[in-house]
Amino acid sequence: MSIALAALVPHSPLLLPTTDEAHKKALRGLFFAYHQLSELLHARKVEEIICFNPHATSVGNVYTFNLARKLTATFTEFGDLTTRMEAPGSPTLAYRLKESLEAHWSVSAIIKEEVNYGSGIPILMLSNLPNKPKWNLISTREASLREHFSFGVNLQNELLNHRKRIAILASGDIATGVSSAAPNGEIPGAKAYYQDWLTVSSDIKRLKNFLFAQKPKTLKLFNACGAYSLSQLLGAVNSLNLSNHNLYADEPFGVGYQLAVWQPK
Repeated sequence: MSIALAALVPHSPLLLPTTDEAHKKALRGLFFAYHQLSELLHARKVEEIICFNPHATSVGNVYTFNLARKLTATFTEFGDLTTRMEAPGSPTLAYRLKESLEAHWSVSAIIKEEVNYGSGIPILMLSNLPNKPKWNLISTREASLREHFSFGVNLQNELLNHRKRIAILASGDIATGVSSAAPNGEIPGAKAYYQDWLTVSSDIKRLKNFLFAQKPKTLKLFNACGAYSLSQLLGAVNSLNLSNHNLYADEPFGVGYQLAVWQPK
């Protein structure tokens, strides 16, 4: 079996090294959760990482694979002109996955070395892995969560038969506006959505059903980008018997985060 681990990972720009100490202190638990994830990836001897990124550059409204051989994460959109992190890409696997889907799915490919925070934060936070795994970045698109799940399901065969050990990451946040501490204040219903998500997150079937029940306007209102990338992940691991470990869940500054890990039993 080639899928060694799957995880939902937040991509908060407050994790950048240029963030002030007060914000870093509030996110100590998330920093530690990323450290734990790094140790799990190392222990599982992961060689390649699939990262579903809801903010990735796409070619039109299609699922887009990045075929770049080298990836460079930059964060100038947040005023950080100094932080850069490089990681090797995985063009061979990316091309193979795209080829396996293009007969029946809206897919495309780009070669883009510079990547944004959606995949850049996970690359930065996991940059201490000694074996430097290759990264494969795949976008979401404007479509239902059911379709994103089906997209992941259709990746399964290629991933399960891949000769290298793979980790699958869903980059994203659960919801904004879960408290008055959010930049634009509390959004009615956001806290209940976040709490309901956490309640079902330990059971993949219940989590999938919870996601499928959400309306697109609700997801847009709460900026629930993680729902799309996680639906892809859940599809990709749909046939596996997994155990769940919640490494972090909190709502600092009014944003609901979770770092959760699923491992084959």
